[in-house]
Amino acid sequence: MRSDLVPWLVCPGCRGDLRWDVQRGAGAHIIDAEARCRQCDTTYQVRDGVAALLPILAGEMPASDLWEQTEGQLSAYLRSDPDVRARLMDTPIDLLGPADRFLRAMALEEQGRFDEAAAAIELAEPGLYTAPVRNLSKRMLDEVAARTRDLAGNGPVVDLASGRGALLTRIAETGGMVVGTDASIRVLRRDQRWFECRGLAERVSMVAADMRHIPFRDASIGVLTTNLGLDNLSPPEALDDVLSECRRVTSGTFLAICQAEVTDDGLRWPTVAGEASEQHPILARLNRSGWWRAQIVASGRVVAEPTPSSTILEGVRIDAFPAAPATVEWALAAATRDER
Repeated sequence: MRSDLVPWLVCPGCRGDLRWDVQRGAGAHIIDAEARCRQCDTTYQVRDGVAALLPILAGEMPASDLWEQTEGQLSAYLRSDPDVRARLMDTPIDLLGPADRFLRAMALEEQGRFDEAAAAIELAEPGLYTAPVRNLSKRMLDEVAARTRDLAGNGPVVDLASGRGALLTRIAETGGMVVGTDASIRVLRRDQRWFECRGLAERVSMVAADMRHIPFRDASIGVLTTNLGLDNLSPPEALDDVLSECRRVTSGTFLAICQAEVTDDGLRWPTVAGEASEQHPILARLNRSGWWRAQIVASGRVVAEPTPSSTILEGVRIDAFPAAPATVEWALAAATRDER
């Protein structure tokens, strides 16, 4: 985590100021530290460069972490079954299906073998996603990266639910400073190692955070982004709380890439079961909240196919959406605070 990020951060539980005790640093980065809230006395840790600023509230645990569960279960399963491990890791990669190539890449990443993992992912993706889906996804990421370059000024871009860091990578590659956030410390450590291998670590900070309790000061973030982070909320009922938090911390623009399925009733967003609208649901939800002024600044439609299942780990799929062939509309929503 970059040390110049400290003034932006607050306690995620009560939003009190943090008192920092840095134990180890390297250049512009904090490697190990303790941050104690001056108001509620809660202590948070920075370890190996990743700040864990997850809320500790009465009766509430940090957000669930599907990525951590998947990666942890994969590693544990491969250790427990040497035959399966040998089939996944020792079979010539050309003989593996797309899902198994991706699973091998995940296992390689946990071993720190990122160059081999990147090569496996490059081979896997054409079999996981059609060319139109991959091209549209790339266009959306490029559009966000271009807009952040124009909007960010001297402050960092903060990305919510960063996952495997596709958007973080694009922003960092354009020369911008970016903060990756996710509920999973494991995922952020993976991302940090990825950026170190790519020579981009100086531009990136990693902060474990719950989207419902974003550990940043009011109106402190000039550009807030997310790549499908709103599509994967759990539970979906958290959407209003998340959008309220996004508005609280944003001083400038919120850029959100979202998907919606095209149906006979209109566009349906997986996040909000039962809702359909003529316009993209993220736009309807942002404008209806009364907190934002929003518009769709880029969009496209593609026919998406379900991702294939693993043949080695029976029943495992890389993506749950879509469950059946579907026309999907991708949209990039740009929202600013409505001060009325």
